[in-house]
Amino acid sequence: MKKLFCIPVFLMFFCVSSVRADEFEKTHGLGIIQIDLDSLISLDFWEAPDDILPIHIMTAHRELLYPEQAHFTFDRLKQDSIPAWFNTLYFYSGIESRRLDINCLGENGQYFQTNLKSESGKFLWIRKSMGVVFKQWIDFYLSVTNLEYVSDTVLLYDNPTNKVQAFPFFPGPGPASSRIVLAPIEISGIWMKVDIIETNEFGDALRKNSGWILWRNEKEPLVTFNLMGC
Repeated sequence: MKKLFCIPVFLMFFCVSSVRADEFEKTHGLGIIQIDLDSLISLDFWEAPDDILPIHIMTAHRELLYPEQAHFTFDRLKQDSIPAWFNTLYFYSGIESRRLDINCLGENGQYFQTNLKSESGKFLWIRKSMGVVFKQWIDFYLSVTNLEYVSDTVLLYDNPTNKVQAFPFFPGPGPASSRIVLAPIEISGIWMKVDIIETNEFGDALRKNSGWILWRNEKEPLVTFNLMGC
């Protein structure tokens, strides 16, 4: 049995121009910090890498009777709700493992800068250690399965340099109960090469295709991902 706590956000996006790319990195970061909470007793958050003491301390506890569930303690105090500053990409909890994913804005020596902000508006830092792994966006995407397209315009391209010759994922609509999932193969800038699989309500593959899609535009991502599959 698995339990998933998630905050409804889409996968992040890169901007088309170099100026917008800088704006993206300032807001959404260089990739994802994946934190294995089973390897850490607690996770400290710092307002600056040279601070003497952390400003926040988070601990995730397992329930002995219900190991798939997890409860957080913040700053040594039990809280019924997650504090406003703790706005992560998502937290995954299962019997096998518990993992927290946070956007990484940069690094400084032995610290990663996150997109979480303290009450004073400063971006918080976490220390590099065992159980703390950084993945660039390309590595993060390629570790995800069962992407779904969220754009109304579903177009497939035969190569990532030709935006003129585009065609639908499949010729003609499928059954009303069918679902289309994308399996990433390769990423090149704003382009993603994918296998496109149309399945029925039982998960059986009905049709398959492959090609390149635009996985983001200048404002938002065009794909979202299955949390249980990454």
